[in-house]
Amino acid sequence: MLDKLIQQGKTYNFINNSETDTNGTFGKPTSELLGWIATVDNFIREYYGEKSGPYKMYLKFDQSKLTGYYESDFNSQIEILMGALTACRQLEPIKKETLKDDHPLITLIKNIYFRTAIVPIISGAFMLGIYIGALKFGKEKIEYYELTKQQAKELNEIKKISIAKDSTINILKNRITYIQKNLIKHK
Repeated sequence: MLDKLIQQGKTYNFINNSETDTNGTFGKPTSELLGWIATVDNFIREYYGEKSGPYKMYLKFDQSKLTGYYESDFNSQIEILMGALTACRQLEPIKKETLKDDHPLITLIKNIYFRTAIVPIISGAFMLGIYIGALKFGKEKIEYYELTKQQAKELNEIKKISIAKDSTINILKNRITYIQKNLIKHK
């Protein structure tokens, strides 16, 4: 990548990044040059960091001097960028710290096979829970229905017994009343 940036940088010069008018020839960067500058900035920041020498050299770059200035100003700014890239050749890129997942659970969760397997398992467990719950509810419902039927039969039997006892009581009451009247008459 570094060699590619340097080779690409050598193609940019004042001639292909300038504009001529009645007052003379002045720098006017093309979109390709501006894109290359942004790539150089990103490359140096990412691979060498903001504390590195190449980045400190890059900070001397003044993009405003590419537009409307003479050839010497334009060339000096391009040379700053080329110097920063050349300095990168002499340094090792910084190593990015890779975050390690110390906990095995995090590693397991990030595993695509685990996620692929866990979704159907959770779905199946949910559906099984609904099915078993419905069966249990149905079973309890049947048990309560049978209990209600049995209690209804017992209630009917109690009503019959109660009616029979009420009849007996009424008969006995009537008999007592009749005997009382007969006793009162015979006195």
